[in-house]
Amino acid sequence: MTGLGRWQCARCRHQVSLTAGTVLHNTKLPLTVWFWAAYLMTTEKRGISALLLQRQFGLGCYETAWMMLHKFRRAMVNMEREPLWAR
Repeated sequence: MTGLGRWQCARCRHQVSLTAGTVLHNTKLPLTVWFWAAYLMTTEKRGISALLLQRQFGLGCYETAWMMLHKFRRAMVNMEREPLWAR
């Protein structure tokens, strides 16, 4: 393991982080905040708003909370599912 939470291949020296290729890639927030946000989003019966998430974690701006929820929602979509209604 190298600095800044990156892993390096001993043979080719390619570096990768644990969050690379995920919704958590390049985040400046602690991973615990992301995990708590995912927990709240999936366990609240009616979901959670970005404003409530911002207040819950004391985030500096609303846009950060909105972006987190948007990334989670986009990751949860299954594009191959059947539509709920016929057109």
